[in-house]
Amino acid sequence: MNVVLRLITKIKHKSFLYKPYLQTDTSLRRLSAKNAEWSLCRVPLVLVFCLMVNQAVIASELTLNGAAYFTNQKRNYYVGGLYLAAASSNAEEILASGADKRMQLVVVKDRWSKTSWKNYWRERIAVNHNSDIQDKKVIDALNYFTTFVRGDFERGDEVVIEYKANETRIFLNDALVTSSSGVSLFNYLLRTWIGDVPPSLAFRKSILQGSNSSTWDDDREMLIGYDYPVNRKNIYNEWKSKYAQLAQNKKAAAEKRKALIAKRQAEIIAERKRREMALQKAKLETEKLQLALSKQKESQRSDEERLKIEREKQRQIKLQQRKEAEIYYKDSLQWQIQKLVKKFVSYPLWAKKFGEEGLVSVALRVDKSGKIVNKKLLTKEIDRKLVSEVMSAIKRSVKKTKIHAESDVAAWDLKVDYLFALDGSKLPESDPPLVPPHLARGAEQVASGDDLMQFKDEVAKAIQKKIRDTPALRVHRLSRDILIRAKVGTDGELKSFEFLKKTRNAILNHAIERSIRDASPFDTVYAGSLASNEVDVEVLYKRR
Repeated sequence: MNVVLRLITKIKHKSFLYKPYLQTDTSLRRLSAKNAEWSLCRVPLVLVFCLMVNQAVIASELTLNGAAYFTNQKRNYYVGGLYLAAASSNAEEILASGADKRMQLVVVKDRWSKTSWKNYWRERIAVNHNSDIQDKKVIDALNYFTTFVRGDFERGDEVVIEYKANETRIFLNDALVTSSSGVSLFNYLLRTWIGDVPPSLAFRKSILQGSNSSTWDDDREMLIGYDYPVNRKNIYNEWKSKYAQLAQNKKAAAEKRKALIAKRQAEIIAERKRREMALQKAKLETEKLQLALSKQKESQRSDEERLKIEREKQRQIKLQQRKEAEIYYKDSLQWQIQKLVKKFVSYPLWAKKFGEEGLVSVALRVDKSGKIVNKKLLTKEIDRKLVSEVMSAIKRSVKKTKIHAESDVAAWDLKVDYLFALDGSKLPESDPPLVPPHLARGAEQVASGDDLMQFKDEVAKAIQKKIRDTPALRVHRLSRDILIRAKVGTDGELKSFEFLKKTRNAILNHAIERSIRDASPFDTVYAGSLASNEVDVEVLYKRR
């Protein structure tokens, strides 16, 4: 209405300009009268037009639908407001709407770090979007939005995310950060507020329904008329130059990763040679001691001296064998855990979408009971989702690892590495440790004991579970018991498979076999002390 009143005042002012001409000659008086009459006639038309324009302006303006504070550990981080063309409390309708809408964030925390900002948004996006994003431009925009911060947010900084004219744009203190055509980018961010997993139920409710609290008017007035600090106007341009430097650093990191893989390959080759040389040296030492012992037996010394020398030589041999065994136990434990970690780790979808990669290195100490008594992250500046994935895999791997209880060592210091690379690069796998001769000689006796029975039992349970979970069993019932013979490697890989007794339904037999083959490798403990690399397992599955 203010616009209309100003226009009416202006029109009236113009009509008064004709009054001097009305006091001149007749012709001018007539002309002025006609002009004045026409001007007065135009007033209602202009008034109607102005009213129409004013209604259109009012209709296009966005109103504050709701506001809420994001709080974490009793600390307020920002106050957020959602602006809509028409008030609504239905989240799905708001997300589906093609009308203009806007999100406003005003930072109220003294300092909000770039790492905390990135983790906050990535976690909120991930938990509210289970489906994969197909639009690469949206992925790039989300990635940039979560990483463009190169310093710290300060109290008073304002972030605006708006959808207008079929385009989503993001601003920091009025500076354009990024944009994307369509509403997808806006909705991905809006779902972090009003999706299935909002910051809190109270936050979601306040954004959708406003509030009747005493602070609502204050929050509303602050958001609608907000003006960020003048000294923060150019902060985005400063961060932008730092972000360009970050891109160069990533390129350098990729080159460093290639060099790391080459270095690791060389270390594996060197380690293999070291083990072979150590084993050969130990073998020569043992042969030398045995030869010296046999020569002493042939000497003309007294029986007492020969017995003393023989005992000393035998002690030296046992000490050497013990030393070889301890090296093997540690190397075996290291190899088992590293192999299982590689098997259990999966690249988190959202970390991959956001372009996160890098090497995760963890030092850990494992005791004889199979517990992790200490662990330390050796790499820095790595996404915590990647770190969390590796840590979970380590914990699971240690539980599944064969611990050598016969060792005299109370705990082992180990190191686990896992490389996350967008191009699919993997760290080279090390060879399994060589078994010392004196341990290999007793392997058959060990293989006939508890280790072999435990290994077979675990494989049988894994196969029975896959049979039970076969989808075809929901349609076809078993007509008889099933008996299966499988040959499985000590790493869990299925080597061969055959039915000793099958059902009468060929389709069901095929479905069961496919289910078992797809489950390979089975999640089993590595039986490093087994005499053979393959074990025959018979599995009986009884009809219910």
